[in-house]
Amino acid sequence: MKRTYYDIEEESIDSLNSSMDCIVTQVSKRLRIDNDRSFTSDSTDSPNVTCYNESHSSKTCDCLMINFATGKPQESKPWLSQCCDPLYEYHVFLRNKEEQDYHRKMGSILPRLTNQYITRHRATCSEWLLQLAENMNACSGTVHMSCQLMDRFLSKCPQFPRLQYQLLAATCFWVSCKREESDHVSAQLNISNLITYCYDQFKKEHFIYMEELLLNTLEWKLSEVSPVQFLHLYSSSICEADRERVVACAQLMVDYQLQNMTALGDFLPSLIAASALHTALVCLGLPQLSEELFFNTTWYKLPQMAQCSRILYDYYHESTRDEGQH
Repeated sequence: MKRTYYDIEEESIDSLNSSMDCIVTQVSKRLRIDNDRSFTSDSTDSPNVTCYNESHSSKTCDCLMINFATGKPQESKPWLSQCCDPLYEYHVFLRNKEEQDYHRKMGSILPRLTNQYITRHRATCSEWLLQLAENMNACSGTVHMSCQLMDRFLSKCPQFPRLQYQLLAATCFWVSCKREESDHVSAQLNISNLITYCYDQFKKEHFIYMEELLLNTLEWKLSEVSPVQFLHLYSSSICEADRERVVACAQLMVDYQLQNMTALGDFLPSLIAASALHTALVCLGLPQLSEELFFNTTWYKLPQMAQCSRILYDYYHESTRDEGQH
C-alpha cells in the first residue's frame, strides 16, 4: 500500500514528540523531579531552581518550565539564560537532526555528486527556484528544502539526465511546498502552473512520474534541517524595531549557500544562520548583541563564526556593489 504525505507528517510529528519527551525526561532526572506530580519551589532542596505547576500530559508543548534563578550557561552544555521552554527543546531537536544530516551529507551525498553539478548546475537550479518562490510567495525555507532533496536524489542517481534537471527542481519544489507551505500557498501551485513556469517543456505525466520517482528514491524521508529554521529561531534575540531588516539581510546571506555549495558546504546550518545574523548586524551598522546573549541564543562564540562570517561579509558587499552598478 502506498504511503501518503499525511503518513509522513504523522511520523515526523511522532518523531519530534518522542524527542521532546526524551529531553523533558532527561531534564527531570537531572533536577531529580518526579514528572507525575506538581511541584512548587523548595529553597532547601533546590536553591537555584524554581519549578512551576505545569500539565505534562500533552506531547507537543506542555513541557516543564524551569527557571534558573542563578548561574551562567556552561560552555559544554549551554542553556537559555532565563528558562527552558518549547523553543529550547526545538533548538535541541534541530541541532541533533543537523548533526545527523551533516554526517550523511559529508559521507554519502557530497562525494557522489558530480563536480559539474556542484559548480554549475546547482547554482542555476537554485536561482530559478528562488525566482519561482518569489512568484508564488513561497518562503525561502521551501527553496532550501528543494535543493536538499535535489542533492540527495542526484547522489543516488548521478546519471540522471542533465536536460531533466529543471523537471527535477520543479518537482522538488512541488513536494517541498506540500510539506512546508500553508494551504493557501500550496493551493496556488499545481501541475498546470509548474508546466507554465517550465515553459511548457514538460507534461502532466512527467511531473507525476518524477514525483513518484523522487519519493521512492528518497524512501519518503523528507525531513531536512536548513539554516532558515535556525535563522528564524535566533532572530527572536533581535529587538523588534530592527528585526525585519536584519532578518532580510541575513536571509540574503543564507540564500548564498544555495548558489555556492563549495564555499559554505562544510559549515553546519546553525553556524551559517548564526554567522549570517551576526554579519547582518555589522553590515547594517546596528548595535551588536552582547557576546553572552549571542552565545545563550545560538550556542556559538564569535571565534567559531569568524571564517563563515568573513565569507558572508564579502558576499554581501559584492552583491550590493553589483546591484548598485545596475
